[in-house]
Amino acid sequence: AMPPELEPLFRQMHDSAVRVAQRVTTVLGSHDLELAEEIERDDDNLDRLHHETFTATLGGDLTLTPQQVVDVTLLGCYYERFG
Repeated sequence: AMPPELEPLFRQMHDSAVRVAQRVTTVLGSHDLELAEEIERDDDNLDRLHHETFTATLGGDLTLTPQQVVDVTLLGCYYERFG
């Protein structure tokens, strides 16, 4: 469902979201404020990547089918919300 040209972008989103989830689990037990700040930076990165999905679908050079636009939009939203 995802255009191959956007695979690197979604791989970055995946890596960032997984990193956030792992760090949140650690922070809940450790109350490590430095790690909490890293989570904030990862979240900012996810927000930036999410914005890039809109740029790719609405203003990029890609020619996408309506289904691909919906799939990319939803997948980006799901990763951003998970993170």
